[in-house]
This record gives sequence, structure tokens and C-alpha cells, in this order.
Amino acid sequence: MDAFLFTLTGLWLIFALVQDCRTREIANWLNYSLLAFGLVYRTFVYLETGEGMVLLTGFLGLGIFFVFANAFYYTRVFAGGDAKLLIALGAVLPYQGLAEVIPFTLGFLILLFVLGAVYTLVYSIFLVRRNYRLFSHTFKAYLQTYRWAWYCLTGVALLFLIGNDLLLGIAAGLLFILTPLFCYLKALEKSCMLVLLPPSALREGDWLEQAVRVGKRTIPASVHGLTHKDIQVLRSAGKRTLIRQGIPFAPAFILTFIIMVYAVSIGASWSSLASLFV
Repeated sequence: MDAFLFTLTGLWLIFALVQDCRTREIANWLNYSLLAFGLVYRTFVYLETGEGMVLLTGFLGLGIFFVFANAFYYTRVFAGGDAKLLIALGAVLPYQGLAEVIPFTLGFLILLFVLGAVYTLVYSIFLVRRNYRLFSHTFKAYLQTYRWAWYCLTGVALLFLIGNDLLLGIAAGLLFILTPLFCYLKALEKSCMLVLLPPSALREGDWLEQAVRVGKRTIPASVHGLTHKDIQVLRSAGKRTLIRQGIPFAPAFILTFIIMVYAVSIGASWSSLASLFV
């Protein structure tokens, strides 16, 4: 079963990667079809072999990723397509048994966000280079606004260094870069991720930077993004709209999946790997 699910999921992730990089979205049909194929396949395996664990682990993984995906979606960490792709992956990942489901899913999420953070940082460098003047001005403004927070955290970091302990030293380093990193991300968003789009370029799910007033109607900056009706109103008014774009996250999904395939192929225990983080 693992080989089939690996192949199936790999193909779908390649499609998602191409689509996300080209259009900045992952279509519902792609995510829903992956979810459907995964559950249908598990059902057939159960009916053929009587192995109820195959079906149980699939639904358990689906449930765990459903909770995390919604949390990421409503906090705007993930766009709708990314959240739905994560849910679909919960149904198709090749769990080795019931005891492996929770450490497997947690290991996948940890790896996804570690790789996602590195990928996002590299991707953001190219965005900053294209908008350097505006980014530089915005970044300096944020540093000035949050300078006292940086001073306080730096003071705490220096106190940690007195302890001459490795973990305290790591914590000190994290505290020192926390404020500049926050300012970097805010400046990146304000200077590189906002684009003023004509009505013809708007798509369902686009995130408004702020509420838009059209006549007597106000279109809110909802976490769900623009609806078809919202777009029709904006097009009728011929109103250009400020949209907050995200970074295509599908590459992080496929990198995580590739490492997962390798780990499973060499017989790595997800329970033992997850124990490293707890």
C-alpha cells in the first residue's frame, strides 16, 4: 500500500506545485480528488483484506490534519488551498500503524514548518531585492517603532549568556533576533506582498488588505477572502483593490514529502524521531 500512496501523493503534489507557482493558488478539485482517492483506496484495501487499521489510520490522520489546517487557515498562516492540501495529506500518508499516526503527523508538521521557514526566507530575499528601497524604508520604520522591545529582549538575552549554558545561549540568540525578524516579516508584507489589482485580475479567495467601500456596501477583509459576489461588485464599480498576496507554499509540501518517503524507505521510526522534539 505504501508504494501506491507514495506515487499517488507525489503526482498530486507535483500538480499542486506547478499550479501554485503559476497561479498562486491550489484548486479545490486537486485537493478534493486527492482526499477522495486516498479514502476510496483505503476502503478497497479494507474490503479486500479485512485490515480495519488501514481505514482507521486514514481517518485518524485526516482528523488530526483537519484540526491543524483549520487553525493555520483562521490565523492566516495558510491560504485556503494550502489548508485543504494539508487535510487531504492526512488521508493518504502511509502510516505504519495506529501507534505511529500521532508521531508521524507531528513529525510531518514539524518538518513542513522547518523547511517552510527556510524556503520562505530564501524566497523573500528575491522579493526584497526587487523592492529594496521601499523595503529598506519600511524595515527601518518598524525597527524604530519596536526599538524598546528589542532593547528589553537584548537585555534578557545578555542575562541568559551569563549562565554559560548551551540551551540558554540558544535562547539568548533567539531573543536577540526575535524583534528584527518580526520587523523583517512585517516590512516584507507591507512592501513586497501588497499589490493593487484591477477588477479583471481579482480571483475568489484573494485576501483584501483592508475593507473596501463600494457605494453603500462594505466588503470586509475576511479570512475567507473575496467571494464571487464580492468580485462582481468590485468589477461593476471598476474599483482597483489592494490585495495581500502570499508566498507559494507548495514547494515546502513536496520537499517535506520527499524526505518523508526517504525516511519510510529506510525504515525510520516516527515515534523515535518525534521523541527528539518532546
